[in-house]
Amino acid sequence: MSGSVLWSLTLYAVASLVTPGPNTLLAFASAVHFGIKRLWPQILGVAFGFLVELWACGLGLDALFNMVPVARQVLKFLGGGYLIFLAIRIATSPVDPTMNTARKPPMTFIQAAMFQIVNPKSWVIVLGGIALYADPAHHYASMLIISLFLGLGTIPAVVTWAVAGIMTKSYLSHPRRLRYFNIAMGLLLIVAVVPMLYEP
Repeated sequence: MSGSVLWSLTLYAVASLVTPGPNTLLAFASAVHFGIKRLWPQILGVAFGFLVELWACGLGLDALFNMVPVARQVLKFLGGGYLIFLAIRIATSPVDPTMNTARKPPMTFIQAAMFQIVNPKSWVIVLGGIALYADPAHHYASMLIISLFLGLGTIPAVVTWAVAGIMTKSYLSHPRRLRYFNIAMGLLLIVAVVPMLYEP
């Protein structure tokens, strides 16, 4: 890839991965409730799931979606429906005044990896990245570069939001503030998901 293409890919990765979405919002909320140490399996699971999704599409899944467009739409709306359900659960979750993290652990590595299947934003990022930056003449080499930027790039993006969650934890130790926070996170997740459902 030329320098200008790499610069464009960098901007694409930052704009798509760091902006609010299911992965970043869930990391933010989870960090508030659980702390960042218990969040590492979730963070690494997101990156692994993203890489699997990226290579699956790069090796032909995107061709299947082009041949059977309804398959992509069904997957997108099923995933979007699940995320809206998850957002409602977050918004209505009971407030623990002691911030006790023992009851509801964060996502495991496998859960976070599998979560990418129902994450509409990850599909949009992956399919868009492959369409824009995969080079048919050097397919595997370009896929490795895309993996570095978009797959492994999820780690600093998710960690950034988790750190932001940690920084607000003391403020959210008050039950009423935590209640409002849960509601806000649920609403933001819905706002992040709904536009993805209208992507072509």
